[in-house]
Amino acid sequence: MNRFRMKSLFLFLLLFPLAGTTFLSPKQSAASKPDAMAGTILPKPGPAKFVQGVPDSSELRQYRVAGHVLDFQSGGIIVASGSHALKLEFLNARSVLPEPSEPVKDSREAPQLGKVTYHDLWDGISLVYEKTESGVVESTYYIQPGETKASNPVDQIRLRYNVPLKVDASGDLVLSFTTGEMRETQPVAWQEVEGKRVAMESEYRLLGGREVGFTVRGYNPRYPLVIDPVLRWNTFLGGLYSCDNSRGIAVDADGKVYVVGWSTESWGSPVRAFTAVADTFVAKMDVNGVLLWHTFLGGGLEDFGYGIAVDTGGNVYVTGLSYSSWSAPVRPFAGDWAEAFVAKLDGSGALQWNTFLGGLYQDVGYGIAVDTSANIYVVGVSAASWGSPVDLFSGNTDAFVAKVNSGGVLQWNSFLGGGSADEGRGIAVDTGGYVYVTGYSGATWGWPVSGNSGPFAAKVDSGGVLQWNTFLGANGAGIALDTSGNVYVTGYSGATWGSPVRPYTRNLDTSVAKLNANGILQWNTFLGGDGDDEARGICVDTSGNVYVASASTAAWGSPEWPFAGDQDGSIAKLDASGVLQWNTFLGSTGWDYCSGIAADTTGNVYVAGEGYATWGSPVRPFVGGPNAFVAKIQDIPCVVPTLTSLAPSSATVGAPGFSLVVVGSAFVDRAIVMWDGTGRPTTFISSSELNATIGANDLMVGKSVQITVRNLDYGISNALEFRIKNPVPSLTALLPSNASAGAQGSNLVVTGSAFV
Repeated sequence: MNRFRMKSLFLFLLLFPLAGTTFLSPKQSAASKPDAMAGTILPKPGPAKFVQGVPDSSELRQYRVAGHVLDFQSGGIIVASGSHALKLEFLNARSVLPEPSEPVKDSREAPQLGKVTYHDLWDGISLVYEKTESGVVESTYYIQPGETKASNPVDQIRLRYNVPLKVDASGDLVLSFTTGEMRETQPVAWQEVEGKRVAMESEYRLLGGREVGFTVRGYNPRYPLVIDPVLRWNTFLGGLYSCDNSRGIAVDADGKVYVVGWSTESWGSPVRAFTAVADTFVAKMDVNGVLLWHTFLGGGLEDFGYGIAVDTGGNVYVTGLSYSSWSAPVRPFAGDWAEAFVAKLDGSGALQWNTFLGGLYQDVGYGIAVDTSANIYVVGVSAASWGSPVDLFSGNTDAFVAKVNSGGVLQWNSFLGGGSADEGRGIAVDTGGYVYVTGYSGATWGWPVSGNSGPFAAKVDSGGVLQWNTFLGANGAGIALDTSGNVYVTGYSGATWGSPVRPYTRNLDTSVAKLNANGILQWNTFLGGDGDDEARGICVDTSGNVYVASASTAAWGSPEWPFAGDQDGSIAKLDASGVLQWNTFLGSTGWDYCSGIAADTTGNVYVAGEGYATWGSPVRPFVGGPNAFVAKIQDIPCVVPTLTSLAPSSATVGAPGFSLVVVGSAFVDRAIVMWDGTGRPTTFISSSELNATIGANDLMVGKSVQITVRNLDYGISNALEFRIKNPVPSLTALLPSNASAGAQGSNLVVTGSAFV
């Protein structure tokens, strides 16, 4: 998340329309698209001419990204698609040719954007445009250290757009077209001062008409400054008068996002129509948060979706609760009350089959998982026995676990619990077909590894036979596995338990626990502050980092995005040892919460929840409350570099400045060479070499200096010693050079060089 380069200033901005933002006027629906842009909209540029790595006389470089064409010219850029075009001019800037990171090939088709740089566009300022993983274009301003003609180098940056501008209440720059809006995210800034992160206030500065600059308050040009939006995108799902709630989220290998929840009225253009009262909805979004399709599942009464999973073929599986039969179920609706349902959709949202699980009384499916053979596993709660259970129903309510094959046929079901109230909430399955569940029990059962009642975790084999169960000190809300078979459980607790890594605070705290494959507690920790914090979901990435989604009623930690008010969704990252890495809040000044969380393999985290007001810069707008929301957060993994040598490794006091060659491994673009903990201007040569500028002022005193490298994510290397040596003096004359025996004492003048 934290992007860092050793320059005196680093401005990082996202242009969200290139992430697939829909252009909507107040009178247009989400499905409508403008046919043309009027007034100030420019025509779509024609194809560029390329001559073996050198642009033609138009000084133009043209690239494609996320359905748009980008024209980079010496005086600005144009961002265009078939329906809109945005022109951006650099004012009071030098005439600088855009330079690509790779040679331009002789081709009639514009290539995909990589990186384009305008070197020294303003005095001491370079500008870089580059494509990110998610297809959003980043614009990055670098202000070099040292004196510039401007008293404040930031004031030199002046941009003119071809459309009207405003800054909204959230600090985003809004570009107003006749058919809708584009947005550039609010900058977030901090400086590194003596090894500590110091927050800076930064904002857009409207300069009149259609011109804009930046204001960074408290900027000290002696130290690096970072301006970095964290949130990649957020979007809302739902209708104007509907109550819309998202409960579960999943992501496939291509980064597409799937969400399940429920709505109380129809919205959009669903694959399967809304029926009545409340229906389960399922929605699919692309990597940029653009809605691809959504559908409704349900009958003539209420239906609620709680859990979702996706297989390697892009098929989607959901579970929840239905109060009446619908479609043509594989296993019929059997009770007078609600029953758990399972449904399979293909990658286009078409229903493949649905089935019901349960008996005469109420049954609810809360969690769902799918294995590599497309077998489906469901956890929930039942108020009576049903099926031919592996372990019998005990009474009151029991947690249930069920296995359904890829055709929707029940393979087995089993009950977990004692004579009191028990329910299952979260489920996960490993590559060996073992199933892990979590929930809550009012009395002991099984042969617990520890404890005798309360929140539980349990392991069941591929035939439904209980392997172990254990009791924990917090209500079980979600469960996840790492690649080594360790089990992670989250919930919430009103009191401390175990030997927590981070202590319990007060009221309700989110609780996270790690168990080994045998159910033995490895560690537990608490997340929260003075309010109530209730966990709703958990996931683990391929590196063993743990992400937890909660609802919080007060601020805590050192959040990347601040607490907004009332109740916010809360996201936290822990390392494999349970140590908090970061936390952030998502939401408005109203009532918001996160209910589901998922991670992909490239450092992105996805959350689903509900909000009662708009926030962020949503891809699909908030239209009335509450609406379901989905958000994507980028988490850049920590890469720790290693130093092996310095050239030179020493200098003498008073020597002129020089370029220090730092050799090692795992250096990243934007890495910084640190001189006794303070950054020095750094040039990235390769992943094994950096060049740092050492000034003459650094060589005024003889001493040993510790050289380290800090990557953009704050991964810090080992240290190597650089010695500043005092020079060896040389004598050339003495005055006087002799004296008579018995003469009076006098001053001796010693002449030479390299005295200190």
